[in-house]
Amino acid sequence: MNETTNVLETVMRISRSMKRNHPRMKDGEHRHRGGFRIIRVLAKEGPMPSKDLAEKLDIRPSSLSEALDRLQEKELITRSTDENDKRKVIVSLTDKAVDRMNKRRENKDEYQTLLASAISEEEQAEFVRIGNKIIDAIKNANKED
Repeated sequence: MNETTNVLETVMRISRSMKRNHPRMKDGEHRHRGGFRIIRVLAKEGPMPSKDLAEKLDIRPSSLSEALDRLQEKELITRSTDENDKRKVIVSLTDKAVDRMNKRRENKDEYQTLLASAISEEEQAEFVRIGNKIIDAIKNANKED
C-alpha cells in the first residue's frame, strides 16, 4: 500500500468513525440534517416567511415544505400566517427546538474536547494545517474538471 492510499484510507476511516460514534447518532438526528440547517437559520435570524427561508437555504420551496412538515411533526417549528399579508407563512422555532439546539451545542463541545484530548496542541495545529491542504487540493482538483 503506497503513502497516498494510506492517507486516503486514514481520512475515510476518520470520517466513518466520526459519523458512527458522534453523539447525535444516539438521537437519530443524523437522518435529516437538513432540518437542523433550518433550525440554525431560524435561531440566528428569527422567524421569517418560508419563501425567505428557502432562499437563504438555497433550496426549492417544495423541498423546504417537506422538511418543515417533518419539523412541525416533531414540534420543532410552528407555521402561522402573516398578519399583514395572509398569503405569507411565517416559520418560527418552538422552545423544544431551542432546547435541542442548546443540547446539541453542549454535545458538540464535549465531543470536540474528547477529540482534542487525543492529540497534543501541537499535533492539533499540524492536523488542521494538513487537513486544510487536503481540502484545498480537493477544491483545486474539482476546478480543473
